[in-house]
Amino acid sequence: MSPPLLEDLITLDRLVHEPARFAILTALTACQRADFQSLQAITGLAQGNLSGHLQKLEAGGLITIDKQFNGKYPHTWLEVTADGRAAFEEHWKRLDTSVTRVRGWRALAGMAIQMDDPSGTVRRASASPSASAADSFHDVRRLADAAERLIDAALARHAGNRRRAAEELGISLATLKRKLRRRRGQTQTGGRGV
Repeated sequence: MSPPLLEDLITLDRLVHEPARFAILTALTACQRADFQSLQAITGLAQGNLSGHLQKLEAGGLITIDKQFNGKYPHTWLEVTADGRAAFEEHWKRLDTSVTRVRGWRALAGMAIQMDDPSGTVRRASASPSASAADSFHDVRRLADAAERLIDAALARHAGNRRRAAEELGISLATLKRKLRRRRGQTQTGGRGV
């Protein structure tokens, strides 16, 4: 059995991939070192939320937190570690690899999916001599299954909250609702769609 089509996405480091922590690492990687207030202004996170994410990143060894006092006022400096920079770059590499694969499959799917003709005959349009329509169809089906699993996992993590799941997945709420309606329609019609 071949590996999952989007294995790079499924195996992403959750410590880095969480949107707020990804934003924090993006900012710190760009400037190497920042103070708490600057990072809060850049990310737009609430003070307590930012503090909690910073603690998780520090526990993971991705950043260092240096708390100093200027007179009686605390001043917190944050810096990305070598491990943090490496994890951030690996994360981008995996995302880029997945995007490249999806673009290839999308092009292949658009040109090589087996289509049923209403007359009962089957037409095939092959994208290349080496790729058969049936293989392409199975690749597209596996990709769709992986996308459904990602949606299900995001909904489970957010206790069914569609808005939060859509944010995590990086899609609009309308797109998520459309995908769920389409899946519900396929379930009711035995997998053929509506």
